Amino acid sequence: MKEIKPNLFEFATSELSQDAFLCYLLSFSKKIYSERFPLEYKFSRDVIKFLKKKVSLYIEIPLQKWYHMILKVIYL
Repeated sequence: MKEIKPNLFEFATSELSQDAFLCYLLSFSKKIYSERFPLEYKFSRDVIKFLKKKVSLYIEIPLQKWYHMILKVIYL
Protein backbone atom coordinates (compact mmCIF):
# COMPACT_ATOMS: atom_id res chain seq x y z
CA MET A 1 0.00 0.00 0.00
CA LYS A 2 1.36 3.40 -0.96
CA GLU A 3 1.87 5.70 2.00
CA ILE A 4 0.33 9.12 1.65
CA LYS A 5 1.93 12.19 3.18
CA PRO A 6 0.62 15.75 3.37
CA ASN A 7 0.90 17.68 0.14
CA LEU A 8 1.32 21.46 0.17
CA PHE A 9 -0.77 21.81 -2.98
CA GLU A 10 -3.81 20.30 -1.25
CA PHE A 11 -4.08 23.60 0.62
CA ALA A 12 -3.13 26.13 -2.05
CA THR A 13 -2.27 25.92 -5.71
CA SER A 14 -0.36 29.20 -5.85
CA GLU A 15 2.81 30.40 -4.20
CA LEU A 16 0.92 33.35 -2.71
CA SER A 17 -0.56 31.62 0.30
CA GLN A 18 1.33 31.60 3.61
CA ASP A 19 -1.75 30.02 5.16
CA ALA A 20 -1.24 27.00 2.94
CA PHE A 21 2.23 26.45 4.35
CA LEU A 22 0.92 26.59 7.91
CA CYS A 23 -1.84 24.11 7.07
CA TYR A 24 0.70 21.84 5.41
CA LEU A 25 3.04 22.04 8.39
CA LEU A 26 0.32 21.50 10.97
CA SER A 27 -1.13 18.56 9.05
CA PHE A 28 1.97 16.60 10.12
CA SER A 29 0.75 16.79 13.72
CA LYS A 30 -1.60 13.85 13.11
CA LYS A 31 -0.57 10.70 14.96
CA ILE A 32 -0.44 8.69 11.72
CA TYR A 33 2.70 10.62 10.68
CA SER A 34 4.59 10.19 13.96
CA GLU A 35 6.58 7.13 12.90
CA ARG A 36 7.17 7.75 9.21
CA PHE A 37 7.92 11.49 9.53
CA PRO A 38 9.14 11.91 13.12
CA LEU A 39 10.91 15.25 12.63
CA GLU A 40 7.97 16.85 10.86
CA TYR A 41 5.59 15.39 13.44
CA LYS A 42 7.59 16.72 16.38
CA PHE A 43 8.11 20.12 14.79
CA SER A 44 4.43 20.54 13.98
CA ARG A 45 3.47 19.55 17.53
CA ASP A 46 6.00 22.03 18.93
CA VAL A 47 4.55 24.79 16.75
CA ILE A 48 1.07 24.00 18.06
CA LYS A 49 2.30 24.10 21.67
CA PHE A 50 4.02 27.43 21.00
CA LEU A 51 0.90 28.93 19.44
CA LYS A 52 -1.29 27.71 22.29
CA LYS A 53 0.94 29.59 24.75
CA LYS A 54 0.80 32.79 22.69
CA VAL A 55 -2.90 32.88 21.93
CA SER A 56 -5.64 33.12 24.48
CA LEU A 57 -9.30 33.03 23.67
CA TYR A 58 -11.53 35.05 25.91
CA ILE A 59 -15.24 35.23 25.29
CA GLU A 60 -17.33 37.48 27.48
CA ILE A 61 -20.92 36.42 28.06
CA PRO A 62 -23.10 38.74 30.12
CA LEU A 63 -24.30 37.28 33.41
CA GLN A 64 -27.92 37.81 32.44
CA LYS A 65 -27.52 35.59 29.40
CA TRP A 66 -26.03 32.80 31.52
CA TYR A 67 -28.82 33.18 34.04
CA HIS A 68 -31.46 32.72 31.35
CA MET A 69 -29.62 29.74 29.90
CA ILE A 70 -29.50 28.05 33.31
CA LEU A 71 -33.18 28.69 33.92
CA LYS A 72 -34.08 27.16 30.57
CA VAL A 73 -32.13 24.02 31.40
CA ILE A 74 -33.66 23.71 34.88
CA TYR A 75 -37.24 24.17 33.73
CA LEU A 76 -37.14 22.04 30.59
